[in-house]
Amino acid sequence: MADNQAQQKAPRKFHPQVSAFDEHWFGVPTFFTDKLMRLGKGIPNSFWKLTFVVWRDVLKPKKNAQGEYFHDYIAKTTFEQLWEEHRIGDKAVTSWQAAYSVSGVFAVKNGKRHNKKVAGTPTAWRYNVGATDKDWQAFIVALSTVVSPSLGDKRMARHGKTDDGLSASPAFQLALALAVDAARARANGIAGPALAPVNTNRIENFLANGIGKRNDDGSIDYWYKKPSHAGLQR
Repeated sequence: MADNQAQQKAPRKFHPQVSAFDEHWFGVPTFFTDKLMRLGKGIPNSFWKLTFVVWRDVLKPKKNAQGEYFHDYIAKTTFEQLWEEHRIGDKAVTSWQAAYSVSGVFAVKNGKRHNKKVAGTPTAWRYNVGATDKDWQAFIVALSTVVSPSLGDKRMARHGKTDDGLSASPAFQLALALAVDAARARANGIAGPALAPVNTNRIENFLANGIGKRNDDGSIDYWYKKPSHAGLQR
């Protein structure tokens, strides 16, 4: 009896003096806070919030039929779960799922929402375990470039539709895909060889679907929706 009580009250190995911790915690690379947040000027807080929620779930171990734990580095989310558990809204989730799908650090398979006829499926986030800090930095630099408030009139909407029915999300993804591969080609100013592109096929698919067009000089133009400020107050 005494041995069982002593075992139950054994101090945690992870910062046992810090009362806020319980037996559950997850690891975050220091460059997330030391480098990525510094490089991510203009990126909304909702991006970082979703990132850490998904990152936590990616690191959670799974249990197989034999009761053994393993890691597949896959997280699954739904709009409903992200709102109910973390208060991350649909628009933010849509934006950052689209961003991560061209990031080079995650492969994202979008899910479907439940309706009366068809059961929904969660969105699956498969982490690229070989992604380095350079891969992450190239993505964050590219995202900052595309969403930065300093762009003024060149800022683009990430969701919604234009008056003539143009969806904002594909244009946002194309712009970001181009920016990600451009940042990777520069190796983001880090010593060492450039990173290989990760969006070559995606960009061609966007063009084939009429999201943009390639000019004779090889540059790419695309049409996009500007952000709406309706309803904002001083």
